[in-house]
Amino acid sequence: MNKYVIALLLAIVLALGSYAYKASHSKSLASFPIKEFAKENEGPTLFLFLFFSRRTCAPCLGFIELLNALPARYKVVGLVPKDDLSDEDWLRKMTGARFELRSSEPYKKHVPNCNPTLVGVNNKGQVLFVMPGFPNTQSYLADFLETLYNRTISHMFEQR
Repeated sequence: MNKYVIALLLAIVLALGSYAYKASHSKSLASFPIKEFAKENEGPTLFLFLFFSRRTCAPCLGFIELLNALPARYKVVGLVPKDDLSDEDWLRKMTGARFELRSSEPYKKHVPNCNPTLVGVNNKGQVLFVMPGFPNTQSYLADFLETLYNRTISHMFEQR
């Protein structure tokens, strides 16, 4: 009988330990810190955070040209590892990125598992989508962003 009680206690300890580990290491996809990017009087904006690094495959970053050419209603920020930012000129030359680049260090709990990944966030910091980058996504991404903006972001400001 004592063996069963000990086994039950060990199972409970393992379950609680597993839950505590998962809670402390889970990524937050519900919200994203945008206070430093969002302006109070700014109109409807869709924030696009591109997580990538210098080791990201070039074909997977093919949509950077599209991100460079987006209208002002989109705010694009590249988030790269701190070490990669030390040679920002080389990184810009390699990728063609003309948008703001920042260290991904302050966003550690939001860094996705896949690289590159584009995270779309509204003015309230709510994550609207998480899209991994893959070759030949330019046309799909352009249509997707336009539809998303028209259906969600612009309506947020009409309801005020």
